[in-house]
Amino acid sequence: MTEDLPAIPNPELVFGFVAPIGADVDAPIALFTRYFENRGYRVELIKVTKVFPILKRFIKPEKPLIFSPLYHRYKSHIAYGNQLREFFGDNAFLAKTALFRILMKRNRRKPLTDADRYQKTVFIIQQFKRKEEIELLRHIYGRLFFQVSIYSRRSARIDYLARRFAHSEDSSDIDACRKLAEDVVQQDTKEIGSPYGQSVGDTFHDADFIVNADIPTPSVERWSCFLNHFGGKIRWIAGLFTPPVSRLSNPFHKPRSGSIRRCRNGACLGCSSRSSRRYRAGLRSRSRTHAGRRTRISASATIAR
Repeated sequence: MTEDLPAIPNPELVFGFVAPIGADVDAPIALFTRYFENRGYRVELIKVTKVFPILKRFIKPEKPLIFSPLYHRYKSHIAYGNQLREFFGDNAFLAKTALFRILMKRNRRKPLTDADRYQKTVFIIQQFKRKEEIELLRHIYGRLFFQVSIYSRRSARIDYLARRFAHSEDSSDIDACRKLAEDVVQQDTKEIGSPYGQSVGDTFHDADFIVNADIPTPSVERWSCFLNHFGGKIRWIAGLFTPPVSRLSNPFHKPRSGSIRRCRNGACLGCSSRSSRRYRAGLRSRSRTHAGRRTRISASATIAR
């Protein structure tokens, strides 16, 4: 005879951020944090590379980990991440270290009851570089895991990195750092010929929610085109799609492919897409029917299904 597990009114939520190097990920994370804290959630931030100083005591880096200047920091950390994935033969290895840290943070808490240990907490993981990492989190957390991708134009990222590289080396020659920035951006997008290298380009469009980092930082309300209601039910307010409650009540339900939509205020590129083909094909006006009413979604407000 099996015993039903008790329902968790406000279950833990896990957000995995995916961002190409040079995109501003700190501002969206700060706004996500404020959004959930204002709703009574505890927010735990987990940076994937924070585990590197611990791991290097057991697995010596082939190239020394460098923390300054910034260009060499990026290159050495990318190389060590690749080395770890190759050493274990597992492209999801760094995601597993993040899961271990979630477990440790959860066990260190002193809840009033055992049930409290698993609710009213949001884990934000910064950040993933491989699709295998996302697949692992989706397999474990199901509908309670959300991938957030941060979009920024390549030219904007190269300009931003060139300025930061010059600043970290106390140089005013930004143009000289542009090639370094292009090198890092290309390596981060997809490392050709390296089965254990970074591959943000193959991961980005699997997002549940895409934030446009090139939009000037808006208010929390303008960024809040994502989860907005908790209490045993999680519903999307990003326009027209509301998952059935029966699916949301099952944390192991496989997420269904949806459509990318552009938030009407333009602060985000959309909610829920698992297909870059749909992303490219949707740059035109469409009409859509939902809940018995017809809603016009213009190209300026929507990347339609």
